[in-house]
Amino acid sequence: TIYKLILFCQTNYGQKAEEYTYERDQIIGAHMKSVQKKVINMFPFAIPSSSFSSQTYLKGESDIDFTILCAPEMMEYYASLLMEKGFEYKETKCADYPEYYHVYGKEIDSIDVEIKIRESEPASHIMLVHSYMDNHFSMELKPFITYLKFLLKGTTSYPQLKYLIYDNAL
Repeated sequence: TIYKLILFCQTNYGQKAEEYTYERDQIIGAHMKSVQKKVINMFPFAIPSSSFSSQTYLKGESDIDFTILCAPEMMEYYASLLMEKGFEYKETKCADYPEYYHVYGKEIDSIDVEIKIRESEPASHIMLVHSYMDNHFSMELKPFITYLKFLLKGTTSYPQLKYLIYDNAL
């Protein structure tokens, strides 16, 4: 389970994990919080939904994701609001599935911001995962989750780690 991996990381990399997240926060944490607040002020209905909001983001990967949940007939309306504020359409993901969503992006103060417009009903499980990551794992555990991600990033095991984290949320 994910908790066994967290315990492994605590035991073997405890100090390194805490130093890594401390350094990460010193380098870019406050700047990213500022950008996150700007986006929330622009779009109060946008829900933070990224590793930044869950405090498990990696150094050097400075992007922030948000989700807008809406009825299907409101997707174009929200897209036009985003474009009015300079966001550009990037792509539609999972186009052949009920969970499809549209991705819009913009750089704000040197930080990449992505906003995903999703239909409320099919996206409910995705939002459960984000809520779980943001609220369930304690701040004491998050440095170890982050460091596990750091250790496994770029390996074939990284998607499996993310699956374990997400599967634990559901």
